[in-house]
Amino acid sequence: MKNHNLKTATALTRATFSPPKVLRQMDTAQDGSYNITGAGCFRSIQSLKKYERGFLFSKSSISNAAKELEREAKLLCDYELIKEEGKKGERVEYKDMGKKVGHSIKAYGLENKALTSKVNIGFTADGADFSRMRSHTSIGYRMLDIEAKYPLTDIYVFDDGKDTQGQQKYKNYHTRDVCDVLCMAQVKETKEHYHVSTKHVFDFMNKCSESGIKIDDNKTYLVECTFPADLSCHWKVLNMGGACKVAHFFCHLCGCI
Repeated sequence: MKNHNLKTATALTRATFSPPKVLRQMDTAQDGSYNITGAGCFRSIQSLKKYERGFLFSKSSISNAAKELEREAKLLCDYELIKEEGKKGERVEYKDMGKKVGHSIKAYGLENKALTSKVNIGFTADGADFSRMRSHTSIGYRMLDIEAKYPLTDIYVFDDGKDTQGQQKYKNYHTRDVCDVLCMAQVKETKEHYHVSTKHVFDFMNKCSESGIKIDDNKTYLVECTFPADLSCHWKVLNMGGACKVAHFFCHLCGCI
């Protein structure tokens, strides 16, 4: 009887804390508060041996669930690895960027709004160092619409409760809240990268702003595009202005150039 109860409890626990359910909680947790390392800590509480199975999940089972999810996601919106010679390096980007942004609009609960009025999306780009000798540059977008919700929830991204008078408050935007990558390349952030290797990405941004994102013959998402980025990125993307070592005028938004 005791062994039967133990087996039943184990089966119920594994069904409740199954790897796909845990992975979903990790992906939807706000501010990155729950990750695979934290999930692995629960297994250590059981004091299991190397290959012994316990009540709860293991890190490897969550990793396998993540790989399966990636395979399914790739069927919805495929990406590709592009290798180029010389200093252009290699990059990963989505084959159909309109489809990728369209999925995000739907995931953040903005589909109905996007069919009748423009939703606010901020495209952006930036470069950073992997290490002393290797850099990367990413181009992506952020959902800046005030009606955006965290995926699979009814929680508004910018909701900050109400003040003492009952008026709605909105919190400041943080990049860790909503950020999706369209293209990532193992190169330095340069004018050449923006104007040659990834020019098609910026053409896509302009097209979104002008005519929206066409999903099918009967559906088009309306988009209001902005481009929040640091000053160095604006210099390179617009090919205007620059730092004092390379340009006489740093402006990129006025007529003094």
